Amino acid sequence: MADPTPAEPKKGEDKRLDRIQTYTNFHIGLYAALFAAVIGYLKPTEQTPVEVRVLLAISCGLLLLAGAAGGIIAANVTTAESYEKFMKQSLAPRKWKELPEEGAPKAKLTYERVSLVEHSAFWAGVGFLILTLVASVYHPTPAPTTAVQVTVTAPPR
Repeated sequence: MADPTPAEPKKGEDKRLDRIQTYTNFHIGLYAALFAAVIGYLKPTEQTPVEVRVLLAISCGLLLLAGAAGGIIAANVTTAESYEKFMKQSLAPRKWKELPEEGAPKAKLTYERVSLVEHSAFWAGVGFLILTLVASVYHPTPAPTTAVQVTVTAPPR
């Protein structure tokens, strides 16, 4: 996996936070579009085989997790004072930051960790999407059947 850390800036200009924001916004849009495209393509119904629905639910859940992680990054990068501070600061919600030390989560939610969750969830979601599409080919949704009642009457004589 590529290192998510942007290159060092030229002297006097630091656009790394802007790049992270742009990169994260692109990813969130990609996750939403992929999610909508797959749901639209498969159009799951009650007749959709259970294997396909389970795989679809897993892949959509992973894409939602990736989007949530991206949202955490995007929400925090806008308030960062500098790139160096952003890389070291906790991205946890304020309520977590206000907890006493004994009640606070042990793992610090840094950009590196949240980015790892975002990318891992995305690629796992893509893997499950591929499995979903393959399963939908081998276990297609049966075509809906409609009952048509035809009444034939003899013409009057």
